[in-house]
Amino acid sequence: LWIGTRYGGLNKLEVKTGRFTRYQNDPGNANSLSDNYIMSISEDRAGTLWIGTHGGGLSKFDRATGAFTRLRYDSTAHTDSNHDQIRTIYEDRVGTLWIGTGGGLDKLVLPGPHRQSGTIIHYHHNPNDPASLSANAVWSICEDQSGRLWIGTGNGLNQFDRVTEKFQHYHHDPDDPSSLSDNYVRAIGADRSGMLWIGTWNGGLNKLDHRRGRFTHYRNIPNDPNSLGHNNVRAIYAGRDSVLWIGTRGGGLDKFDRKKRVFTHYAEGPKGLSHNYVWSIFEDRAGEFWIGTYGDGLKKFDRRQERFTHYRHDPANSYSLSHKHVTPIYEDRTGVLWVGTDGGGLNRFDRAEETFKHYKHDPNDSTSLSHDGIWSIYEDRAGTLWIGTAGGGLNGFDAKNEVFKHYKNDPHDSQSLSNNHVFCIHEDSRNAGILWLGTWGGGLNKFHTATGKFVHYTEKDGLPNDVVYGILEDDHGNLWLSTNKGIARFNIATGTCKNYNTHDGLQSYEFNGGAYHQSKSGEMFFGGINGCNAFYPGEIKDNTYIPPIVITAFKKFDQVAKRDIAAADEIALSYRDKYLTFEFVALDYTNPEKNQYAYKMEGFDENWINAGARRFASFTNLDPGNYVFKVKGSNNDGVWNEEGVAVSITITPPPWKTWWAYALYVLLVTSLLYGVRRYELNRLRLKNQLQLEHVEAEKLKELDHLKSKFFANISHEFRTPLTLILGPLENVAAKISDAAIKNQLAMAFEHGRRLLRLINQILDLSKLEAGGMELKASRNNLIPFLKGIVFVFESLAEARQISLEFRSSYTNLEVYYDIEKMEQVFYNLISNAIKFIPPDTGGKITVTVTQSQISLLKKLPPNVECVRISIKDTGIGIPADQQPHIFNRFYRAENLPGNSQPGTGIGLALTKEIVELHFGQIDMNSEEGRGTEFIVTLPLGKD
Repeated sequence: LWIGTRYGGLNKLEVKTGRFTRYQNDPGNANSLSDNYIMSISEDRAGTLWIGTHGGGLSKFDRATGAFTRLRYDSTAHTDSNHDQIRTIYEDRVGTLWIGTGGGLDKLVLPGPHRQSGTIIHYHHNPNDPASLSANAVWSICEDQSGRLWIGTGNGLNQFDRVTEKFQHYHHDPDDPSSLSDNYVRAIGADRSGMLWIGTWNGGLNKLDHRRGRFTHYRNIPNDPNSLGHNNVRAIYAGRDSVLWIGTRGGGLDKFDRKKRVFTHYAEGPKGLSHNYVWSIFEDRAGEFWIGTYGDGLKKFDRRQERFTHYRHDPANSYSLSHKHVTPIYEDRTGVLWVGTDGGGLNRFDRAEETFKHYKHDPNDSTSLSHDGIWSIYEDRAGTLWIGTAGGGLNGFDAKNEVFKHYKNDPHDSQSLSNNHVFCIHEDSRNAGILWLGTWGGGLNKFHTATGKFVHYTEKDGLPNDVVYGILEDDHGNLWLSTNKGIARFNIATGTCKNYNTHDGLQSYEFNGGAYHQSKSGEMFFGGINGCNAFYPGEIKDNTYIPPIVITAFKKFDQVAKRDIAAADEIALSYRDKYLTFEFVALDYTNPEKNQYAYKMEGFDENWINAGARRFASFTNLDPGNYVFKVKGSNNDGVWNEEGVAVSITITPPPWKTWWAYALYVLLVTSLLYGVRRYELNRLRLKNQLQLEHVEAEKLKELDHLKSKFFANISHEFRTPLTLILGPLENVAAKISDAAIKNQLAMAFEHGRRLLRLINQILDLSKLEAGGMELKASRNNLIPFLKGIVFVFESLAEARQISLEFRSSYTNLEVYYDIEKMEQVFYNLISNAIKFIPPDTGGKITVTVTQSQISLLKKLPPNVECVRISIKDTGIGIPADQQPHIFNRFYRAENLPGNSQPGTGIGLALTKEIVELHFGQIDMNSEEGRGTEFIVTLPLGKD
């Protein structure tokens, strides 16, 4: 790898080893590099390395000896020191070296295999020679596929003709958007299709398609008198000399000397044209020049004296021109001049008398002209004069009998004229008796004069548009049609079209009626709303390059999954990949908007899908399996790459559709059949067993009922004597002064009360189960109620060294509740909290009251105010596996602290039932080793 540096000389990099070798200028060594500022490096076909420097000229490097041979300009012959600035080096296909310097272009011819010596030819810019190099600063050189040499300079692009040794220049034109974007051309390259790409300093990248003939465009350039007088062109005529006559709508008549490239304008004035709307231009066999204006009649123009003779419509003179709006002008084989008008019918001009005979539409005469608006006149080889009208269809004129035969559109006859507005008429040069008609909205018509039948060609058949303004025929059997959407080349033999638009250099999409002409040399002219185009049909070449097709991206769910997919690649997908997209492109940039594509997913599509110019294909919900995605494309002229490109795709099935899944299904079906058989064998046995179990379940249910009833009865029996014991015991304890005995009695009394509470809880549970518990709710202040309960437990907490704290920002919080039942709730919760805190550990219990604006209660509608009472302790907590069961009846925790008596499993179950009976709920949060929090939520309000 050879690397040229700025002031650092030449470097050789051994890519494998990463080692650099430097070559620099040594003032004492004539065989060293001539200068350390390297501007260009090139290797010729013999393997010789040529080095261009900034001020040391050209050096040839001998790899074997490591020596440089210097080639410099003779300073006595060239005063411009920029000759030694070698900016680019290029070898053409015959082995000639072209050297771009700061002082011009050099041609270095080195014959022989060793290329030791040769001759140099210099090309310079000469201000007095327009065919010389456009500037001496040469930055880039490129040879195209046709062998033409292109030179980029600091003042435009040059094409060099090696035979004449002349340069053709391409410059930036601010008024022409299709010209070179910037005159400072720094890089030129040709792609595989032959397209030329030009890189500029400030104008970006340019594309030049020099392979095809061009549509020359004549148009009006503002503030440039040497351009077309107006862009709306309505008439064109190429004279016998090199002069082109152009009639415009608003700019009058223009004469363009194509050799001198000079425009002369004839506009409305006292001695001039008299009207600026020129509809038609015609030169008769005598050489007289006729101009039809749309507003001031017919003009005969003496081109030598540049004098106009006017023929106007005079309502008082029946022999004058029939109307001021003159449309087509035509001379038949007998020399008669026919003048069509828009509104006055057809005129026959008597040159000797200078009078006009009128042919107009007469509603009462079926042999009269069908319409007074005339758009086209044509005489065929049989001598019939044909007139196309603006709404009356086609007329065939029998001059001998002066009668007209009408051909009009019949909606019920598919072989009638497609549209009654006929813009143009052309006779087929190879098929006698065939006329081609251009219509307004009916496309192209092929008319068989012998049968009176019409064949239609429209957009459905490939025309760019159904408005056909002009028809011209080339030497190869093609019709060239101007339309409202560009120009079409229609092949008469095949009935196919090749369409051209503004991307091909046309003046606009829209052309004008009557603005078409073919010169004696075969050059064609079509005019439209933005000037006119001129071209030779034989020079408009089709693009024959077969473009490579590339898949540029693969997407899943609109996200790029892979780029630059090669044909050998395989794409593996999951059944979950439901939306797939492939993006592709044909690598031809002649007119990429016209490139066409077709694709096919083998295994899914039976036929190719025509995508038009769309460069992507999407698929949804492809079944699992193997597919091959194929895409082919064409260039802008419809030359297809039929081979295209393909990529294999595998979509794996879901687990339930794999082979082993189907094997499992077979196994399951077999097992099912076996199971059914087993079921049939055991059904009777199971039926008997179920009946037995049903009997046993009924007995267990009855036993449970008896058990509940027994507990309720025995609780009643225990409650009365226990109450009778506690009363006297309390009285005796009050009368005894012995502290020891008093403490024993107090202990007995407390255990009795505990037993009584347990009996009451059993009775309450029985009532809840039977649905017999009733609440005696009343409106009470909850705060002192809770403080009283907390106060009861303060001495017990203090004895176990537990901190018991009550928190509330409220002093009065009215809640409807049953005092006795709610007392049971909070007694149970606080006593449990104390019980599950190991004594003498400094534990803490916090009772917190808050109010919420949004109800969290499941049994009530939203936005009901509620109160939340939290009892939070720092005890041993509840293991996670026990937490789901703590509200179950008779469930008891197993992780009690030392010296604690196990519970009965009734308290929390009863608590939950009582809270829910108040339309509230109780929640629990606990972490083993860190404590437990019970949260009781109650609604505010009676309802």
